[in-house]
Amino acid sequence: MSFRSQIKTAVRLASYAAPSVIRDAIGLGGTGLIVYGAWLIYPPVGFIVAGAFCLAIAWVSAARSG
Repeated sequence: MSFRSQIKTAVRLASYAAPSVIRDAIGLGGTGLIVYGAWLIYPPVGFIVAGAFCLAIAWVSAARSG
C-alpha cells in the first residue's frame, strides 16, 4: 500500500468520525458552560451540577452498552 493511499484512507476515516467528534465537543462545551454558570451563581452548586452531569452521562452510556 502506497503512502498516498494510506493518506486517502486516513482522511476518509477521519471524515466519517468528524460529525460525532464535533457533536461530542459541542456537548462537552455546553456542559462546561452550564456548570460554570451555576458556579458563578453559587460555587457549591457548580460541583453539584457537574456531578449530576457525570451521573447522567454514566447512566446514558450504561443504557447504550447493554
